[in-house]
Amino acid sequence: DDDDSATDDDDAVDDDDSSSDDDDAVDDDDSSSDDDDSANASLSWVELTTGPSSVTTRESVTVTVTAHYSDSSSVVITDLIDVGFDTDVASGNPDPQWLGFDLSSVTAGAFELSATVGSEESSSVLISFAAAPVEAGDFVANELLADGTAGDANGDGFTDAGEDAFVEFVNVSDIELSLDGVRIYDNDQDLTVAARHTFGFDDVSLPGEALVVFGGGNPAAAPANAQFFVADNANDPGIPLLLALNPTGDAVRMRLADDTLVAQVEFGSVGVGSPDANIDESINLDPDLVGSTWDAHSTVSTGGELFSPGLRTDLTTF
Repeated sequence: DDDDSATDDDDAVDDDDSSSDDDDAVDDDDSSSDDDDSANASLSWVELTTGPSSVTTRESVTVTVTAHYSDSSSVVITDLIDVGFDTDVASGNPDPQWLGFDLSSVTAGAFELSATVGSEESSSVLISFAAAPVEAGDFVANELLADGTAGDANGDGFTDAGEDAFVEFVNVSDIELSLDGVRIYDNDQDLTVAARHTFGFDDVSLPGEALVVFGGGNPAAAPANAQFFVADNANDPGIPLLLALNPTGDAVRMRLADDTLVAQVEFGSVGVGSPDANIDESINLDPDLVGSTWDAHSTVSTGGELFSPGLRTDLTTF
């Protein structure tokens, strides 16, 4: 029973300091299999990439969001619910549209985009959309006044046969378009003849917008969602031909720089079945934009108006 005896509690196999004690490596709180030592990886940073970053309004940008974690792992986010986006307009008037992780815009402009996952926000990237080049079918010829003696169509206070003549085209696409190099011809079977009007680098057309080209004069302000132009030939230092329309028979065509036909209206003697434009008013598609026939404006308008450049026949905006 001595304190140092082999059977003494201090020396016993079952002593608290025994290998089977709570401090045993198997049961120890510091064990390698202990839950306290199994920490989850935390989100470190978020990466935002695009491909490409500069496109036209006919195209889209693919956006990729990657979450990076403390254990060096990473996960590409595939559900829009798990990520937030923030945009800051840099220039122009972009209109971001999301289809999954593909980003498009119906209007031109640039903006900065950043992504947030959890509480982590990515660095921003610059994404830009340019107005797309015009293609065949993007415009419809909707109204034409061949003889400006019908009245002061351009609203400058004077009535003139050539200056008040006009043609109206409407952008029927759903995107903003670049008009750079687009040309307006009259009766252009011989394409060596100079265009009556050529749009410039800065000229663009919004979706659903009307473009009205007058023969000359100083047009009044255009209605909402419309633009007024004066034919280049009005300022010709030689012979100002204006639009040079022949009310008894002619054609007005919109073409690209490579002569691709975009839209046209033929009238009078130019084609079989062409509408008569040798009248004291404009001719208009009936109904606007989608009609298959052309009629005198007063017969399709609600108030008997003789013309409505930049407006529908009921005088509402496009």
